[in-house]
Amino acid sequence: MKNAESFLEALERRAKPFAPNARATFEANRELCSWLLNPLARWAEAAFGETAFDEAALGYAKYCIGVAQARKVYERAGKYTPEDMPEIMSGVYENEGYAVPYMWAAILIYA
Repeated sequence: MKNAESFLEALERRAKPFAPNARATFEANRELCSWLLNPLARWAEAAFGETAFDEAALGYAKYCIGVAQARKVYERAGKYTPEDMPEIMSGVYENEGYAVPYMWAAILIYA
């Protein structure tokens, strides 16, 4: 349980607006979430050390904010805007400082 709890605590520190729902979902499905999150969290911590959870939590917050911003663009334009794709690619996926925590967040939040 330590690994799952460490990630949830990191969400509470680094992604405060999103932590209550993550915690509630975890608590409502503790057995299943623990089964998945504990090994993923051990893997992340072994790969990246003590800061893995804080960085992943921050990556998750950035991801959620990015999704909200993309939604606003979509709602304003009434369509997806593929002309913005090069900027998204360079700002997110080609930026290691952004992409690594973002990808770890994607892995850990599955639970």
